[in-house]
Amino acid sequence: MDHFIETHIATVSCIFMGLIMFFAALPFAFGKEKMARYVSGFNMFTPEEQKNYDCARISRDIRNLYFQLAILAFAGAALTLISQWLAIPVFLLWIIWFFKDVHLDRDKAFQKYRLK
Repeated sequence: MDHFIETHIATVSCIFMGLIMFFAALPFAFGKEKMARYVSGFNMFTPEEQKNYDCARISRDIRNLYFQLAILAFAGAALTLISQWLAIPVFLLWIIWFFKDVHLDRDKAFQKYRLK
């Protein structure tokens, strides 16, 4: 077992990342709109301000993002069985995908979820 981990560290890393993302998505899948309050940045709005946003959509988008990242990581694990070097583009794509919607301004970050 130790030999497998040493020779397939990229595979193990991809599987581990996939499991983390999968299990991070589950609360958003089952908690629905109640989980929006745990989204970084959104939890800084007052409860009155939060009522102006579509919490169900926020939670659904976070759930989908985590499931997509899990699928990407598991696909990366499969690719690394061909060559461990294939983990590099998978990790780069994973990082880009993870940070594509990060904003420093919370109003800009949640602008698309604002109720009319």
